[in-house]
Amino acid sequence: MAVSVVVHLLRHGRTRWNEQRRYMGHTDQLLAPGALTELEPLRRRYHRHDFGKIYCSDLSRCRQTLGYVLSATGADQDPALIPAKLGETVPGVCYDVRLRELDFGQWEGKTYDDLKENPAYRSWIDDPSSVTPPGGESWEAFQQRIGQFLNNLYLELDEMAGAAESEALEGGHGKRPEAACGPSDVLIVTHGGVIRQMMTQLVDGVKFWALPLEPGEALRVRLTRSSAGWRGERLP
Repeated sequence: MAVSVVVHLLRHGRTRWNEQRRYMGHTDQLLAPGALTELEPLRRRYHRHDFGKIYCSDLSRCRQTLGYVLSATGADQDPALIPAKLGETVPGVCYDVRLRELDFGQWEGKTYDDLKENPAYRSWIDDPSSVTPPGGESWEAFQQRIGQFLNNLYLELDEMAGAAESEALEGGHGKRPEAACGPSDVLIVTHGGVIRQMMTQLVDGVKFWALPLEPGEALRVRLTRSSAGWRGERLP
């Protein structure tokens, strides 16, 4: 039986450091004023969506983004909908530290202009796998933890698909349905670098630096399971 699921990859809303174009990895920044208004189209799209699984980075900017896109009312309708409240834990959501952005170490909070004369930084720009930010995370470690998260995701999707198949067989009185069935959609709220890294591992031919993604923007990927495992196709 063909099994597929649509994964929605949502980058967190805008922060002050996004506005100032500062490197922001593990630093726990809040959403900037006005960010909720920019997220309103996504809230309207997602707040009633039936997701089978929801995953979120544990950092505040992602928690607040998730809280808002799942809110029944928008910021213009509910003045009490403040970012601090939106960062509270949502029942049923898996908050995963592996979904954090790359740790930029001593480069956290710095801009390109701050670092452009630094030879190590220039080498990192040309080939991030060749240099590790001082006190930060290597490119290999970053790739590995995103890969570990995806491997765990595949296992959970396998379980969800098995449950969906059993339900379909029971509903069809033991007959295998011809139509494809599978788990419900998955939502992942995380960071720009994480989404790019996921896309390079999920979809053939995707290049990390060739994938523009603004704060508050979402991508969709259809994952399909075959004998070779799960592979992705980017959706419009």
